[in-house]
Amino acid sequence: MGTKATFDSGWIGKDEPKFRYAGGDFTIPDNLPLGTNFPDAPATAALGGHGTAEWYMLEDFFTAIRTGGSVPIDVYEGIMYSLPGICATESAANGGRPVAIPQYQLQRKA
Repeated sequence: MGTKATFDSGWIGKDEPKFRYAGGDFTIPDNLPLGTNFPDAPATAALGGHGTAEWYMLEDFFTAIRTGGSVPIDVYEGIMYSLPGICATESAANGGRPVAIPQYQLQRKA
């Protein structure tokens, strides 16, 4: 929660995303019209149960395997998405002590 606004993504399928901001009544959230499915996704994409984003990620992954191409999110990008949360957990477990986030993406070969 920030000092001017906060965003609650809600539970997928349980409630709607909510936004609270200092310019409005901070105690009453505004519902945001956000969905979990891409509007133009094929019907089979919704079968995963988590919205349709994972269908697109898997489609890119399988296409890369079939064609020998690259994926939009490689292992270095993926680890950089995950490390801040892992390091934040470690920091919180140690009383808020700063934890450096390793910069593995710098090891990516050009």
